[in-house]
Amino acid sequence: MKFFVLKVLMFFDFFHKRKILKVLNKLLGNERKVIFDVGGHHGESIIFFNKNFNIM
Repeated sequence: MKFFVLKVLMFFDFFHKRKILKVLNKLLGNERKVIFDVGGHHGESIIFFNKNFNIM
């Protein structure tokens, strides 16, 4: 049951992250940026940004 719930949440999270990525691409472009991750999850945002942007 836990596996199924995690897969469903990951499915919906994928579309949410894709929407965030589109907005950030419009705002930032692909320039070098310095980003600070201040949040409750262990580096989740930094991993996401490193995959999709040119970050220092």
